[in-house]
Amino acid sequence: MVLLLIFTVYLSQMFDIVGIPAIQYIRWDPNLNLIPFADIGNSRFVFQVVANALMFLPLGFLLPLIWDSFRTWKRTLLAGFLASLQIEFVQMFCSRATDVDDLIMNTLGCAVGYGLAWLLFHKKWPSAADNARADQKEFLCFYAIPLLVIVFLRTPLSIVIYRFL
Repeated sequence: MVLLLIFTVYLSQMFDIVGIPAIQYIRWDPNLNLIPFADIGNSRFVFQVVANALMFLPLGFLLPLIWDSFRTWKRTLLAGFLASLQIEFVQMFCSRATDVDDLIMNTLGCAVGYGLAWLLFHKKWPSAADNARADQKEFLCFYAIPLLVIVFLRTPLSIVIYRFL
């Protein structure tokens, strides 16, 4: 339960940092960069690629610790890639840049996180679970809940909290 709480707080913070908009701020405003590492000469390039990798490191670390079916690197990397793809897609609706570099570095960060979890805990892992489908459904629920709260409830919750305080 503690790991699930950490996972939910991590996702909530990540969705906020990447600029997932509340529903009233969603509008079509794509800004696409589909050329890998086109900004390599930019002074902020190193910071941006390192920050993207670090942001997804906890995802790769937590997935195999929480769900048995993510104890294979393929499933964990696929989850990291799809989560990053979802974020990059949503950023086309909130005046943020959708960048292939982010997709690459987020997935790499997820791989590094998985590698750290594997180095620290793989001897204690049983083989990947037979109930992989149930694990993946549970993961989708725990992934979707913070996303939906940010999109649909962030502003109403902020108003209620502000009035209460």
